[in-house]
Amino acid sequence: MSVLFTCPHCGATTQVADEFVGMSGPCASCSQVITVPAGGSLAGGRRRFRSSGDRTTKVLFVVAAFVVLLVALLVMAGRIVAGMVRAKMQQDECAGQLHKIWVAFDNYFNEYGEYPPAVVRDKNGAAMHSWRVLVLPFLGQQEEQLYKEYHFDEPWNGPHNRELAEAMPQVYGCPCDAAAFVSSHTSYLAVIDGATGDFATEPENLDVNKPPPKTGAPAKPKTLYLVVEVAESGISWMEPRDFVLGGLASQKSSAPGADSSAEQAMAPYPRSYHIDAVNVLQSDGQEKPLSEAEVQAAFGATDEQLELAK
Repeated sequence: MSVLFTCPHCGATTQVADEFVGMSGPCASCSQVITVPAGGSLAGGRRRFRSSGDRTTKVLFVVAAFVVLLVALLVMAGRIVAGMVRAKMQQDECAGQLHKIWVAFDNYFNEYGEYPPAVVRDKNGAAMHSWRVLVLPFLGQQEEQLYKEYHFDEPWNGPHNRELAEAMPQVYGCPCDAAAFVSSHTSYLAVIDGATGDFATEPENLDVNKPPPKTGAPAKPKTLYLVVEVAESGISWMEPRDFVLGGLASQKSSAPGADSSAEQAMAPYPRSYHIDAVNVLQSDGQEKPLSEAEVQAAFGATDEQLELAK
């Protein structure tokens, strides 16, 4: 038989043989001298006890678990912050692409005394070439060489020109629009007046090179925006098709060899993968991020149109 008792000094529970009842000795846990009480409870089996070391182990376990949780939260927060920083950098880079496009517009004006048309048409009115091709010489040396390789005597998707599709300049793709660089579909579309098929607003530089008004030209719709960001536009960077102001009506190309299935595809609508921001280029050359609400207000999208654009 054995006696189970508790040390009055450290609280450790100890089990000893009953023959030691009334005898004194050091506690196995704290080494303080104790006397085995005669009134201890009897128990069979081997010696068992709980020491302060058990409580320390539990405390250490809880602290370790807390530290692991804290580290995990810090890592997660770090990733979120890094993601936000990366997203902001990509948005700024996207705005920089629009700025390069504006500089090309302005240099085009310096060269020709007017800004490029949105579309170059043949004598029958068929859309042949895009403004994105016309400004190539003003984007850089590589783009200028690409311009020299382009054939203006055939449509944008003619036998020769279609071979140039994969050479889409970097400036025509938003860094967040990964599909653009895989498919050679541009992320930036001009804002087009559906009635005229040309830019819906007249580009102008308020500091220099302000073009004279075009006499006899129809009044431009009231919009501040020259070029808008359209992620996954589905439009080749060479294709003379852009975003039509005031609706989702598609600009159909009547150029020989035009892809009719592409003409019937869903018309694009301004959108991006940035955080609540669609970058736009204003007619005065300023880049600006628009929220979803501002996009709807600027371009008059209906709920149905927004659903189609998703």
